[in-house]
Amino acid sequence: KRTSGVGASTSLSINELCSDLQIRWGVRATRICSTVHDVALVLASYHRSIGERPFKEGRLSRDEGLTFLPDTVRKGLAGCASRGRGAGPAPNISGDDPDGTDSLAVHSWANRLWLAQLGQWRGLTGEVAHAIAQVYPTAFSFFQACQKDLETVDATNSDGSQISGKRRHPLEANLAELEIRRGAGILSSRRRLGPEFARRLVTHFTSEDPS
Repeated sequence: KRTSGVGASTSLSINELCSDLQIRWGVRATRICSTVHDVALVLASYHRSIGERPFKEGRLSRDEGLTFLPDTVRKGLAGCASRGRGAGPAPNISGDDPDGTDSLAVHSWANRLWLAQLGQWRGLTGEVAHAIAQVYPTAFSFFQACQKDLETVDATNSDGSQISGKRRHPLEANLAELEIRRGAGILSSRRRLGPEFARRLVTHFTSEDPS
């Protein structure tokens, strides 16, 4: 009877084999199976992924626009987001626009996109997003406001608007006082946006720290 020259596998030999596959052969991921049943499950998973790939790729090319709007704020932003699933597809722009129709369509789409982006922030409701969008209709308009006041940051901080030793952007104070209306009629209420979220939003647009 012929005996096999391959010895029993050890943890070290398996790790060396996985490293060799990744370094020399470009295998990005490995999965170790101890039984034939585990191998069958892996093959079934690969087969299902390959079979579903055309469907998943088709979802990205559908005419549904951006779909990152969280479920928790879709009700509050349903009136401004296309089918409650984002800003919708970008409008087609022609070369000639004598009456400004294309410009209005782009601005309207950018406004819906800005509302959908605001909807990603944790704890932000539809009322808050609409209040911000009324003052700054698009993300670019908010960015321009940040850049406009950025040149006066040093002068403002030298006048005593520095909190806990940190630099404070001049736009934070105005944004913190933004009035948020909730409800309608006798049940309506008003409150301010507050300094915490104002600081987070301004920092997001002005910080040079990638993390």
